[in-house]
Amino acid sequence: MALSANPVFAQVSNAVDSIEILLQNIVVTANRPTVKVKADKLVYDVSADGDAKNQSMIELIRKVPLLSVVGDESIKLNGQTDFKVYVDGKENRMMTSHVTEAFKSLPASSIKEIEVIINPGAKYDAEGVGGIINLVTARKSAMDGLTASISGGLTKNGESGNVSATFKSGKMVASFMYGLSHSSPRSDINKNSINHTDNVGSVSDHYDSQIKRKTISHYASLNASFDFNSRNLLTLNGDIEYYNGKITTYENASISDIQGSGFGYSRFTPDKNIIKGLGVGIDYQHILNHNGGTFTVSYRITNVPSKENTSTEFYDIWGTTDDISGFQNIVSIKGLENTGQIDYTKTFDSAHTLSTGVKYIGRRNHTQNSQLGIEQQTQLYENEFKQHNDIYAMYGEYRFNKSHWSAIGGLRYEYSRQSISTNVDKNPEEHYVTHLNDWVPSLLVAYGISDTRNLKLAYNIRIQRPNIWMLNPYVDDTDPSHLKYGNPDLKSTRNHQVELSFGSFGQKFGFNTSLGFQYCGNGIEAYSFIDNGSVVNDTYGNIVKRQSVYLNLYINWNLGQKTILNLNASGNYTDMKSSKLDQSQSGFSGNATMTLMQRLPYKINAMASGGLNSRTLYLQGYCSGAPFYRLTFNRSFLKNDCLTISIFASNIFNRSLKIDRYVHAQNFNSLTQTWRRNSRDFGINVNFRFGRLRESVKRSDRTIINDDLNTDGNPKNK
Repeated sequence: MALSANPVFAQVSNAVDSIEILLQNIVVTANRPTVKVKADKLVYDVSADGDAKNQSMIELIRKVPLLSVVGDESIKLNGQTDFKVYVDGKENRMMTSHVTEAFKSLPASSIKEIEVIINPGAKYDAEGVGGIINLVTARKSAMDGLTASISGGLTKNGESGNVSATFKSGKMVASFMYGLSHSSPRSDINKNSINHTDNVGSVSDHYDSQIKRKTISHYASLNASFDFNSRNLLTLNGDIEYYNGKITTYENASISDIQGSGFGYSRFTPDKNIIKGLGVGIDYQHILNHNGGTFTVSYRITNVPSKENTSTEFYDIWGTTDDISGFQNIVSIKGLENTGQIDYTKTFDSAHTLSTGVKYIGRRNHTQNSQLGIEQQTQLYENEFKQHNDIYAMYGEYRFNKSHWSAIGGLRYEYSRQSISTNVDKNPEEHYVTHLNDWVPSLLVAYGISDTRNLKLAYNIRIQRPNIWMLNPYVDDTDPSHLKYGNPDLKSTRNHQVELSFGSFGQKFGFNTSLGFQYCGNGIEAYSFIDNGSVVNDTYGNIVKRQSVYLNLYINWNLGQKTILNLNASGNYTDMKSSKLDQSQSGFSGNATMTLMQRLPYKINAMASGGLNSRTLYLQGYCSGAPFYRLTFNRSFLKNDCLTISIFASNIFNRSLKIDRYVHAQNFNSLTQTWRRNSRDFGINVNFRFGRLRESVKRSDRTIINDDLNTDGNPKNK
């Protein structure tokens, strides 16, 4: 941070004399540590990052410990994509569901801190194995009055925009944010080869396809707080999302056996998916008299309806006399969630804190699937799927903090009742009911060697519940040679994690490293098999025993007053076994990102980053990794640097990104090669802020956090 002072006169007067002091041409330079190590989380201080005001969140996230952005700009926490995003401690399903699009158009200047929580305590829901990213919004500004910002970006691959504002009236403070992200049509090339055996002999399938994608998403959030007095606080929050994704597939297929005979066809498949979301929440916080503690009551309702419409048409059919007719699949999902929560927290003698609470989550999911013949528009297939999930929880947590020692211990009990019913073509309804009782302990011990050094050991259990897409038994036969469906018999999984970490952060050099072990005995895994009709089937099962050892390393090195080097790396060795499939897989994987930030003359800031993502392992194969690199220049203009212009280029020497997906099952092998044509990108981002407000929306100490569901199968991830 550099402050340049114009001539400043400080005058001190009394009855005797007068002294005039002249301070001239003074430059004060300081680099405040950007990372703080706390007992239960890592905190990245965005306000201490001088380049943050010129960046979007997707750029900033590359410098945050334990977070990484892989080549296709998907985000990982601790090497996993299964995590949740919160804003000021409140669940934000919009950002969680399409975090990349949200972070692209969210200005980093609107965030004060990024909290990375990988060892959640008992006060958090037991679900969600990846962890939590909590965005703490800027609570103060260097200005008075209304403050707002407008930003927009134009790139080779799409456009984005964001409007945010904060204003105050009396005891009420409110903030609003609206953002949109639009991706230009992207054309990917797929080549898929499958070799398998059936009752005739060896069969070879080849599929060449061109896939065009186009998406647009809108999201908005409104947060408000009303401070009745020093003991009573009311907060309101709401968020809206709209996602429209269009995928068009052109495919040529040929299937041949060992005798040389076979058949083939061409397929045209337009797919349109629309997801809408609305969430509203309220928190009331009351501080009791005479250090009686803090009492919080919270409620939130979320409704996320979606509809997917897919048409499939066949032409140029050869080698078969079978009637291959086109059809239309319609999938409609209604998802309603109600959550209520009560928390109580009290601190004794400043060193001891006790927290306890109860919570209820009620989920009601209703899916209707139908298939129509395109030519006659006749009903070919109909399926109705209902899922009711009621979760009752209570917890107790104790925190100790004195001198150099900190400890957090807690126990959470959760009872869940899941009811699933299916009705296929108006046949008698099948009904499944599952009752689960889970005791979830957590323990963390930390020793502060100094104000900047911290050593900690943590253990916890996390639960992962299957989502609606993984449970739905509806068969997606858009591609008749490749069927996809869920499994209503899926059970929740328990994941154990032990981690030892050490962090040290100084003015010049800082690092954090963690060594951990994870174990799951009944993991949910997507798997494939070939049936008697030589058709590939994709589904899910509790079939994997998984254990892994991981190592994370973060380094931040101030090479000079104008140069900063940042390294973010992780690696793991994973072993997976499935007795059901009689298969196993083990090996190393990881990723590393290095970023060099340089302040240039004329107030220009430059950032060069690059890295490598290794392969991702699955039970039945792997997906290859890829290198990536990016160069950014930005500069601020006008008074108080309120206008910032940034230009960037990424992967400019790579026209496309090649990804190999290899699957090895008992009776077939499959290799899918994909060339993603949006790897190369360049563009410009502009941000303008105005106003002079010092207040911001307050937040309660406790609020609703739901982080339970696996995100696999979400149509947004296609």
